[in-house]
Amino acid sequence: MDLFTVTSNSILGVWGDADPVIVLEEDEYGRSMFFHWGSSHITKEGEGSGFWAIVICQKTDSRGKYTYFYPEVNFLLFRVVLPDEPLYGGDTEKLTKTAYALATEKELNDFKLRNDWNKPIDEAKCSKVKVSRAGRGIEDKLLSDKEKERICNYLHPESTYRDWADMYLTSDAYDRHIYFFKDWKNRESGKSYLLMLFPDGSYHAAELNDTWNFQDDLKAFKDVNNWNTPIKKKK
Repeated sequence: MDLFTVTSNSILGVWGDADPVIVLEEDEYGRSMFFHWGSSHITKEGEGSGFWAIVICQKTDSRGKYTYFYPEVNFLLFRVVLPDEPLYGGDTEKLTKTAYALATEKELNDFKLRNDWNKPIDEAKCSKVKVSRAGRGIEDKLLSDKEKERICNYLHPESTYRDWADMYLTSDAYDRHIYFFKDWKNRESGKSYLLMLFPDGSYHAAELNDTWNFQDDLKAFKDVNNWNTPIKKKK
């Protein structure tokens, strides 16, 4: 579950903890580069729900309780183009070939460089997250249905909670939580949002331009909301 946890805390809208996940390589410091064929709400109507990703996990602690990764740079994300032959979810050899066909050798080498492959792990650059043991764990219960209804109505007046996909993404060390919201009712617009929930119940939302290339937007969203820094008490 640690590798699924890394993906689900990195890529928006991930669901389905029974996805095929296979380790492609490990470096001398114990990092894992793995292939994840999964499902996410980032897709548009008619695209299905699948994604392919090559992901790097920096480490998981000895008790398997926490896992570590470099946020925003720890994955390569691809739209699924289903093969002509029958699905091969249990065929490790074919999945490995699929993974290595997604990126060029240079792209993979650059990806490894961004994640300090074969260099000492820099914990100061890491996100540390608790390993989920059952799907998304308790994180999806941070917002009540009533609160989600209020947020959805704020994002798009007269909408209801049932009109939306909402998925927990990740949390920081100071009890900030990020969610991904997608407007299912107004599919022609396909609007999607990042939402940060603060410990006092307030929140901040920002519209996403491209759910397949969201890393820069996510980093900027974290920066403007002082992600992973102590929360100043209001006077």
